[in-house]
Amino acid sequence: MCGIAGVYSRNLEVLSRIQAMTKVQSHRGPDGMGHLLLGEQARLGERSAPVAQTGDWLALGHRRLAIVDCTPAGAQPMASADRRDWISYNGEIYNYLELRDELVGLGFNFRSGTDTEVILCAYRAWGLGCFERFNGMWALALWDGERRRLVLSRDRLGVKPLFYAQSADALVFSSEIKGILASGCVKATLNRDVAVDYLKWSMVNHRHDSFFAGIQSLPPGHYAVVDDTLQVRPEPFWSLERPGAETAIDISEASVRFAELFRDSVKLRLRSDVPVGSCLSGGLDSSAIVCQADELRPVAAGALHTFNAASEDPRFDERSWCALVNQSVDAAAHHVFPSGEEFDKDLDALIWHQEEPFTSASIYAQWAIMREARANNIPVLLDGQGADEGLCGYRKFYLFYLGDLIRRRRIGRLLSEVYSLVVRGDRGMLRWREGARYLPAFLRGRTPSLSAFLTSSGKALWDRSQLSLGGRTSIAERQVMDLTKFSVPSLLRYEDRNSMAWSIESRVPFLDYRLVEWLVSLPAEVKLAGGQTKAVMRQALRGLVPDAILDRRDKMGFVTAQEVWMRDTLRPAIEHCFSDPDFPLADLVNPAAVLQEYRAWLQGKSRFPQRDFFRLFLLARWVTRFDVK
Repeated sequence: MCGIAGVYSRNLEVLSRIQAMTKVQSHRGPDGMGHLLLGEQARLGERSAPVAQTGDWLALGHRRLAIVDCTPAGAQPMASADRRDWISYNGEIYNYLELRDELVGLGFNFRSGTDTEVILCAYRAWGLGCFERFNGMWALALWDGERRRLVLSRDRLGVKPLFYAQSADALVFSSEIKGILASGCVKATLNRDVAVDYLKWSMVNHRHDSFFAGIQSLPPGHYAVVDDTLQVRPEPFWSLERPGAETAIDISEASVRFAELFRDSVKLRLRSDVPVGSCLSGGLDSSAIVCQADELRPVAAGALHTFNAASEDPRFDERSWCALVNQSVDAAAHHVFPSGEEFDKDLDALIWHQEEPFTSASIYAQWAIMREARANNIPVLLDGQGADEGLCGYRKFYLFYLGDLIRRRRIGRLLSEVYSLVVRGDRGMLRWREGARYLPAFLRGRTPSLSAFLTSSGKALWDRSQLSLGGRTSIAERQVMDLTKFSVPSLLRYEDRNSMAWSIESRVPFLDYRLVEWLVSLPAEVKLAGGQTKAVMRQALRGLVPDAILDRRDKMGFVTAQEVWMRDTLRPAIEHCFSDPDFPLADLVNPAAVLQEYRAWLQGKSRFPQRDFFRLFLLARWVTRFDVK
């Protein structure tokens, strides 16, 4: 796991900024750095970048977090054996050992034990088709010396980020937006359409342009071949956009296959030359990962380290559930206790590392966990992102499923599932406000929202912001939307920035593409059955995961007491924000009216959703932190 940066240009001034672009991402790679200037000759610099010279056209930068082959042989940017091709790469190709064996059979020789060198050889052997062979997470820039072209690529589901921007004479790219800004090619300017989508729909990372105008991300599952015209034209090498026919399978057979795929996914993600631990919320997904990882790890590896965000308030605490799992695998347990005071103190740093606004303070729990992992010298953590989307774990999926049964007139199954929901289902199913954006428009219109406080220009943008959340689509199509647009992209952004802020590599077994493709193809009845979500996983892991975890009827995850904090420790900051005469979003929102409503909410006189106050406060704080125009 690392940070990359690059400039494709003949402009020597922009090429010379590669060191600044790399330095601003130093948190992503504390174990090494490297810079390449490529022209008539290739010139490498470690601590400092070589001076750009007339005739240079490419600069690559790299910050290294050493995970596999931690020797100097893994330093980047890395060259092919004949020094024609160069790569700067962030991520892990988990099946690199199998690919390496295949490449050795084709006559390739290896100088290191890295997956980076495997990528270089795979590209030489299979060209752009190599990406289809990779099982992993990656964002990379590869210079093809024979064809004189730059290749950018990003993994199938976008676990690793890759941003780019273009000026008249330069293409700049980076793991983080901060790297793009450090190039000087783009100024920090608000993308108003993205900002209003955030305020209206509580959506982030659902589109490929960012909150910064002119900076966008390479779409997941795509590569781009860039020549000296500097144009980026993404081409897909993988897509989950069109679910095929459902796999004909019953839940018993599906459970066996799930166990096989899940086990192999975790096994691959345990490959590392440094210690691997796991996040543990006490819920089903992280518990499954911990139990599976413990079964696969050699005894000599010692106790598996687990990390949990706890609270002294029992409404937000899952230590009793974590204890069941930790005791079952004899784990070395670590707990952190995020507080409102700490959140207030760390907020600007959190915004700086997240780079774009986030929708909830809950991500701070993950931030605190990553900090604790680094303090305990565990540089790799497994995490459960993607399970809810792949296994229909969100409450909304059951409601969609019941609606689907009604449309198909399967009344017997409908009545059976309703009864099962009452007896065994999730106790939070009736908290409908959590999914207000899925309500019909005529009901959403009766729910208080920020639209009441908009200026005329803000109202015009609000009315223009339209988002289709699916309508009458199949369960599989809704899964695809969450996996590729509405849910997983934002969760992966939070995961990447939180982990990388503390130089932690985070790995997500539930997003192994083989598992994702297979889960989406399953009939809904295999994923939603007997009043329970994730039915196939609950059956598959019986005997591996404690029964009490498999049979849980509530759902929490890593959460924080956001509403409590907004009434207490965050109150001074929020009131100062909305009363500031230099409120940065005054052309969109009337801050005085928002402040009045917020104070009414504090007194229990307003039904306004607290999460809407939080989003507006956070957006304004982000504008100030990045000095966005």
